[in-house]
Amino acid sequence: MLAVVSLSACSQTTDQTQASSKESVTSHSTSQSLLKATITVTDYEKKETKTDVEFEEGQSLMEVLKAHFTIVEENGLITSINGVSQDKDKGIYWMYKVNNEMASVGAKDFVLKNGDTVQFYQEKY
Repeated sequence: MLAVVSLSACSQTTDQTQASSKESVTSHSTSQSLLKATITVTDYEKKETKTDVEFEEGQSLMEVLKAHFTIVEENGLITSINGVSQDKDKGIYWMYKVNNEMASVGAKDFVLKNGDTVQFYQEKY
């Protein structure tokens, strides 16, 4: 009787160790799949905030922005970042560049890549 109890206890410990190892591998591979980018936000008065962000492959710029900043949008266009709004009356709007090039699509359609540098800034038109 004593030998049976002892064997079942060993079996349970082995199962727990295997489960623990699987969790560790899953957690490790998830952290490896995160990509990084830098987002700089500069308002019309030239106040700048630079933030390093992590994101998953395939995420849009809008998804990443919403995860790291307070964003207000209208019809897919960003109208406010962290409480700093555009001013239609003065013709001041949010614009953005990626890797020093003007974006050709809206933030919801732009898919970030590892190492991208994004600059949001307000410009008068």
